[in-house]
Amino acid sequence: MSYHVPLLVIFAALGIAALVLYFYFSRRRYATHTLHARITEFLAGVLGAFSVGGLLLVLCALVPVPFLSMPIWPAILLVALLGFGGYAIWYTLRRYPAKLADYERETVKQRYMPSARPRTKTTAPSKPAQPSPSNQRRRKKRKRR
Repeated sequence: MSYHVPLLVIFAALGIAALVLYFYFSRRRYATHTLHARITEFLAGVLGAFSVGGLLLVLCALVPVPFLSMPIWPAILLVALLGFGGYAIWYTLRRYPAKLADYERETVKQRYMPSARPRTKTTAPSKPAQPSPSNQRRRKKRKRR
């Protein structure tokens, strides 16, 4: 019972951090930088999943559920959270610089590529001078009536 309150605080803080990451950083701050937005969305999703799982396990421990109230489950979840933290550090040090360089290179390439010109009367395709034969037949039928 003594370990429930600290775990409750940790998992609630993870949930709040996930919400802030998703709604503030991913949607507002990094709205124009798609690489950062994608990374923060992924991070928010993982932290949110850890938060929901941890809060459910703490709830199961407070309301005695036979199998899920064992103290090993929150410990396993915390070890998995530490493992994800190690992966996040590895990703930041090893893979993120290369992905950021690729993203920057692609944005520079997109910036200097010619864009499609808007169509004007001079650039629009010309209409056929004569109506198609099927339209001519229809017009003749209408004139007869």
